[in-house]
Amino acid sequence: MISEKILFKNPNRPVLIGKSKGNKQLISHMHFHPELELLYIDSGKFECKIENNHSIIASQGDIIFINTNVPHSTFYIEDNSANTLIQFKNPTVFGGPLRYLSNYFRQVPIPAYLFTKEDPDYEEIKGRICDILKKNENKDSAYDYYITANIYMFLALLRKKNFLIAEENIVNPNLISKILPALEYIENNYNENISLDLFASKFHMNRDYFCRLFKKACGTTLTDYLNFVRICKAEELLKTDISILEISYKVGFSSLSYFNRTFKKYKLCSPSTYRKIYKQSENIHTN
Repeated sequence: MISEKILFKNPNRPVLIGKSKGNKQLISHMHFHPELELLYIDSGKFECKIENNHSIIASQGDIIFINTNVPHSTFYIEDNSANTLIQFKNPTVFGGPLRYLSNYFRQVPIPAYLFTKEDPDYEEIKGRICDILKKNENKDSAYDYYITANIYMFLALLRKKNFLIAEENIVNPNLISKILPALEYIENNYNENISLDLFASKFHMNRDYFCRLFKKACGTTLTDYLNFVRICKAEELLKTDISILEISYKVGFSSLSYFNRTFKKYKLCSPSTYRKIYKQSENIHTN
């Protein structure tokens, strides 16, 4: 399984739109990405496998919603199948150092959902998809704004149905400002020897008080959060030819074995497996 990086052609419109068709085949291996995804089944039959072997079977006219960071793979299970893909960023999520908190809490209320014609929100979602496709094809004046407006309407609907994480439930907004300097320090110094004593001294707080404050504000411990940031940094380095041992030291781990255990905890595979899958994925895209 690999974290997929979605490349948006227009930075002012963080939406990826595409169509594909084919016969019985695997479309994409198990992967995940922070973007939200909608799959409209134009024809044939389609299968989306979610983590823990849960499977969604969709037919012509159905719409599959896949939440952020949910591992999934996709298949055509019938000849002459076709689908429309829309992937888009959630512009309301945290930015800067806080983006790691959004990624840390991968659990989502609804990993994936199948909208059929019987669903009360089906016609609205289908209408939004059709409007996005029309605006994208015609590229009339201000088409980007119309597409972005439809995305916000998607987000409003998904939030209404409680499909999205309410970020006020992730962090305590009244406390996060007190802890923000610590998050910024981690962002810039993750590869150094960071401890509770260091933060207590640096930010003039009692060690135990800082520990409780961080946990209450962020919903996790300093150690877990720091390790997660380091693993996120290691992900990018694994896409290069730097040795895994060197990467482990570059991102701040004191031993290779500890790095391997921690990487597998957060990414569900070893660093070497991650690198192998990434290179295979790169070969597929370049051939």
